Amino acid sequence: MAAMSSLEAVRRKIRSLQEQADAAEERAGRLQREVDQERALREEGKGTVGLVLGRGRIRCEQHRLTQQRDVIMGGNHNKKT
Repeated sequence: MAAMSSLEAVRRKIRSLQEQADAAEERAGRLQREVDQERALREEGKGTVGLVLGRGRIRCEQHRLTQQRDVIMGGNHNKKT
């Protein structure tokens, strides 16, 4: 009888450990999905920041060229008059 109860206790312990292992695997999977989502958002954010910075550089260059053109055109206009 004692052998049966010991065997049953071992079986319960194995089931308990298996349930814990299954739960840990599920949690690890959820955490990995969260990490992957955060990584994707971070990469998307870097792309967005790069895009905004690139647009800003283009606008600055356009402004600089417009100012140069205005100086040249203004200078030429004054020479003709």
